[in-house]
Amino acid sequence: MTSMTFEPGRSVAAFIEAISGTSDVVSAAVAAVDSMAAVLAADTVAILQDRATVAVQGVLDAEMPQPRVPATGAACETIGARSVLTVAIGRHTGRRLIAVRDGGSPFVDAEADLATGLSAALALQLAALDHVAEQRRYAGGDAEAAAQDARTGRMLLEQLAVVQRAVARRAPLNEIFDAITAGARSLLGDAIAALAMREGDDPDMLQLASTCGFPDEVRHRLWRAPLNAAGVTGQAIRRDEVVVFDGSAQSPETADDGIEAGVQAAMAAPVRHHDKVVGGLFVASRRPDRVYGPADQAVLTAFAEHVGVAIEAARAVDGLYQAFHDPLTGLASSALFRNRLVHTMALAAREKSRVAVVLFNLHRFKTVNDTFGHAAGDLLLTGVAERLSAGLRATDTLARFGADEFAILLAGVEQAEPAMEVTERLAASLRRPFWIGGREVTIDCTAGIAFSALGERDADALLQGADLALTAAKQDGPGCIEMFQPGMQVVRARRAGLEMDLRHAVERDQLVLHYQPIVDLSDGRVTGCEALVRWAHPERGTVSPLDFISLAEETGYIVSVGSWVLHEACRKAAEWNRSLPGAGLHITVNLSARQIRRPDLPDLVAGVLRQTGLAPELLTLEITESVLVHDVDATVHQLHKLKALGIKLAIDDFGTGYSSLAYLRRFPVDILKIDKMFVDDIGVETPGASLTPAIVGLGRTLGLVTVAEGIEDASQWKPLLDSGCDQGQGYYFARPQPAEDVEKLLFDAYGSRVVGTLG
Repeated sequence: MTSMTFEPGRSVAAFIEAISGTSDVVSAAVAAVDSMAAVLAADTVAILQDRATVAVQGVLDAEMPQPRVPATGAACETIGARSVLTVAIGRHTGRRLIAVRDGGSPFVDAEADLATGLSAALALQLAALDHVAEQRRYAGGDAEAAAQDARTGRMLLEQLAVVQRAVARRAPLNEIFDAITAGARSLLGDAIAALAMREGDDPDMLQLASTCGFPDEVRHRLWRAPLNAAGVTGQAIRRDEVVVFDGSAQSPETADDGIEAGVQAAMAAPVRHHDKVVGGLFVASRRPDRVYGPADQAVLTAFAEHVGVAIEAARAVDGLYQAFHDPLTGLASSALFRNRLVHTMALAAREKSRVAVVLFNLHRFKTVNDTFGHAAGDLLLTGVAERLSAGLRATDTLARFGADEFAILLAGVEQAEPAMEVTERLAASLRRPFWIGGREVTIDCTAGIAFSALGERDADALLQGADLALTAAKQDGPGCIEMFQPGMQVVRARRAGLEMDLRHAVERDQLVLHYQPIVDLSDGRVTGCEALVRWAHPERGTVSPLDFISLAEETGYIVSVGSWVLHEACRKAAEWNRSLPGAGLHITVNLSARQIRRPDLPDLVAGVLRQTGLAPELLTLEITESVLVHDVDATVHQLHKLKALGIKLAIDDFGTGYSSLAYLRRFPVDILKIDKMFVDDIGVETPGASLTPAIVGLGRTLGLVTVAEGIEDASQWKPLLDSGCDQGQGYYFARPQPAEDVEKLLFDAYGSRVVGTLG
């Protein structure tokens, strides 16, 4: 499947094609409601003239309260269980279009905009047909006059259809304007025609937007003129009505100032856009016997109205395209995806079939974006779009929802298994290396799938289900795919409740710190502690950090939580060092990605040190390796500002991220903390057994202190010591403990060799 084409544009073209071939008002209305019902996925579409029904597709409930009819544009409202969209057809015609959905999703703004544009095109077609019918009435029993009027009517409809099709295919405005002036000149049999538009920043000035039959020297001379010197065109604009000039009505107010010598008669009609007069359409003849009657005025008015529709369509279509497409990949946007989903689910409900929605989230995209630059990130996204597109059918819909999230609509999938198979195949395609700027880049993804029930119409519920499944997949880790299960809603509800409680956890004094000792591997002496936050919820009990730290990071509450942790840990460490003079016990505090990006972080740290009295050299701030490689230049600048305070910096979970030796040299860090996954391989015959000594050797080469995390038994201690590792922490030495338990350990065991488990 290739990038999605612009569906609203196709809808406009198909709609105009359907109505432009009609020969009377009723047949045009019937064609319009049939086409509009398909475009809007509506159960009922009707066109009313005042209170009389002109045409209807579906069943219009006579008992339904009358919806509000807007003067311009569209109105969306809910009446009972129905969603109702109402659009006025033309100005002061008494005609309106009503679209109804019985239950299901309400109409969205994009659909209202589309319906407004289609109704404007319909209004012009109906106006032209009204004009033809009026001519026939004037002709009465005169067969020759009736035949001539019929020919004129057909010609008018043909000329207007040319303009309407140009609007539908998004032709440039100047091309549409030229078609209008040429059509008016040809149909009226006049010598010249022109379209003049008011300037946006000076509405008292007119500019020629299109001319037909003008000598070049006249066109160049008159390309810009004051409104009050524009003759019949200026009068039509000021009076907002058709103005006619002929030899029997010489007047400085109506004569066009020398537009062309020899003009015997002229006529102009106002051009309106959003109920404002924005220009005028002008025709003139050299024939001395030329008289512009009511029929001629109606023809010119019809063409002038098309100018306003062309302006609106050009703006609306451009706006719709931007709203409905991702500018980078050309894929559908979330708005277009949802629009297509609403329609597809409505069709599936009628046909007793099913659809599936798949949400993909890219893993490590931000790392690639920050490490190699935004241009590389853009290339990666377009590459992802191409691979996903290549694995889909032409009937499927692919959209980009956010920076690193894609959505797929699979229609006609009757079982969940095929949807899972498609998702697994697409996920596998994304794991193949990408070549970005001469570099090999690998990523992973997670995916969530939701499968509709028979007859289901609720697009929002299906999207929410896919999002819940994606959230579950993210929690399981990269590479995971989850199918929506009803129990996930319970998890989401619990998470929402947890979020509300977390907002107040700090102010309600529900957070506590536990401390895990860090020891010198050479003699087992406790050198300091790492502060680890715990949440003692009054109703939920102790909430695991796995449940609330990621939530705090996502919601931004980590900033207030992190500030509290920093202050409390420094306060406690200062208290210990005052009680144990000369011990030099340091405290380690973890920083989140959000905290490290905050420009006020150095000021916060300086203020905490000042308030608590902790010596700066006894504070170590710990940053995960993955955080460091996000926007490297800004991170390096921030770390240097922190180092200037006299504190120490540690890289946590070293070896699990994207750091290279070149990056490591740039960071002003003091300590490397070796991830538990590498420590677990010590003493085990695995390919990773040699990684820990290698990391220790790298640290020593760079003059960094190395700390091994997750030491769980004595068999790991000696190999670490032999490799040159400086410090360690883990359950073998001590579990994280409340402050009072750690204080007892420090006062009882400080200065003595720690052998075996301390707690």
